[in-house]
Amino acid sequence: MKGYEKAVRPVFNSTQTITVNLGLTLTQIFDMDEKNQVLTVNVWLDQSWKDDKLQWNPEQYGGVKVIRIPCDFVWLPDIVLYNSVDDYSEPYMRSLAMLSHDGMIFWPPIVKFRSSCKVDITYFPFDDQICSMKMGSWAYDGLQVDVTNNSDSVDLSNYIDNGEWQLIHAKAVRNVKFYSCCPEPFPDVTFWFHLRRRTTYYTFNIIIPCAILSVLTLGGFLLPADSGEKVSLGLTVLLAFSVFMLLIAENMPATSEFVPLIGLYLTVIMAMTSASVVFSVFVLHIHHKGGRGNRAPLWLRRFTLKYLATYLCTQKELLKCVRHVLDKQDRDELERHVIREWEDVAAVVDRLLFWLFALLTLFSSLALLVFKPLAKEAIVGLDF
Repeated sequence: MKGYEKAVRPVFNSTQTITVNLGLTLTQIFDMDEKNQVLTVNVWLDQSWKDDKLQWNPEQYGGVKVIRIPCDFVWLPDIVLYNSVDDYSEPYMRSLAMLSHDGMIFWPPIVKFRSSCKVDITYFPFDDQICSMKMGSWAYDGLQVDVTNNSDSVDLSNYIDNGEWQLIHAKAVRNVKFYSCCPEPFPDVTFWFHLRRRTTYYTFNIIIPCAILSVLTLGGFLLPADSGEKVSLGLTVLLAFSVFMLLIAENMPATSEFVPLIGLYLTVIMAMTSASVVFSVFVLHIHHKGGRGNRAPLWLRRFTLKYLATYLCTQKELLKCVRHVLDKQDRDELERHVIREWEDVAAVVDRLLFWLFALLTLFSSLALLVFKPLAKEAIVGLDF
């Protein structure tokens, strides 16, 4: 290698273009940092090009056709990750380069890349993320160093599955860009990754507990008003939902561009829980109104005790009690009847609210946790 200068392009004609073939062997996805929007992967960056100044006749060297030499002894293309979040002070792994007798050099360093990835958390925890790694020469234009991909796919033969993210698809696309700084074209190879979050962890640790809490919210309408725990149960459930909201907010990027699906679901359920507390106070007010000695209005009695009680399958013992009181003009008995009348009205309203909130909970759960994620999968499949 006497007289070889590794600092300049290894060509005999300055107008000659060196073609660098890029390939990627993905071995592991280390992390997807949603908060900082950073994807960390471990890859083998396969690079191959022809060095016209490093050729020999195998017959003159004992039939040797391929040798392995330190990469620092030869010219290396300045291939960089354009959307890297790290500085470029540390070079690639200084692995050996394989040099063939015809001048072809193959250099596959192991690299840990940290690239920026715009995270869309709209459907969290049923989200898909599309991330890219844009690679190309930093200083040479396409007339000097032409960067191209040796395959339209990414080598996954050594890939180790990630516990949180499932790799759906990976591909390589060559692009040619023109920048404002220079009139020459700048080619690059962009590697695209379609990742889908595994939902098992979030299903058992967030979704199922939230569903159980929403059922407890309905239980507040089944508690007897005399138990004194109707409002306390609603406030406890509301506090539990607040804790879940804080846990989710800690892992989400601080952006107003996207609202996570699970956050929207918790907000809806929290609003319903807050409304259930207000309605519980209203029911308690009706329940204890009989102590004032005023009978319930006729329209209210007819609507709740005659119509609603029939459809809601509540007990209608009040009619028997009314006949007994009318036959027996006893003041104490009448007072007890008035109290019982308001209590029955409160019980019917309680049952009405139970079924109303049950339907709202079921509808919101199906809409946000089932139908919307299913619609998302069809859209993402068409886009990638």
